[in-house]
Amino acid sequence: MVARPRLKPAMALAGTTPSARPQRSSTSNLFLGRLFDGQCPCQRTGVASEVCSWQAAVALGRTGHLVGFACAGLVVNSLRLTTGRPRPLYERIPDGFYGICLDHRYHAFPSGHSATAWGTATALVVTVPAVGLAAVAGATVVGWSRMYLRAHRPTDVWTGAGLGVIFEVVLGIAARRVVSAGAGTSPASALGSKAQ
Repeated sequence: MVARPRLKPAMALAGTTPSARPQRSSTSNLFLGRLFDGQCPCQRTGVASEVCSWQAAVALGRTGHLVGFACAGLVVNSLRLTTGRPRPLYERIPDGFYGICLDHRYHAFPSGHSATAWGTATALVVTVPAVGLAAVAGATVVGWSRMYLRAHRPTDVWTGAGLGVIFEVVLGIAARRVVSAGAGTSPASALGSKAQ
């Protein structure tokens, strides 16, 4: 049996001692823990500060997506309460828009499941395209299942999906503009210029 070589601690590799390490703030304890010894990974590896601004852009993008979900959910639920369209499951109620109603049988338009599924798929297509394509397939299945279970009509599903996509795209563009205005360059161009 061959013995594996024993790895040296990160401190020994970096040439620092425990007393020479900077103290960790509560934020870095929360997010980075012991992985980077309280330092930003950019500082640890010596990579330029553009990457740190890129990480801030990613965090802002996550916040933008969260705000997008919240806004889409608020609009979808407001429309449900104010339009009063009956679900197809209840055949005795003729299709139409009956106005403000708190009865769940009249909360078909638009589909909240579709808004959430397509909003998530849009966010993933933008941030992680390989996973996003699978999420688009999943969002399509969610929309189909809502019609199959007779909880929604096709127009309910399409409207919900449209709202989810619109809010994610609009807030994603807004987040990119905030990052570009704050850093002076886009995160992709900052990384591209460093690589050259």
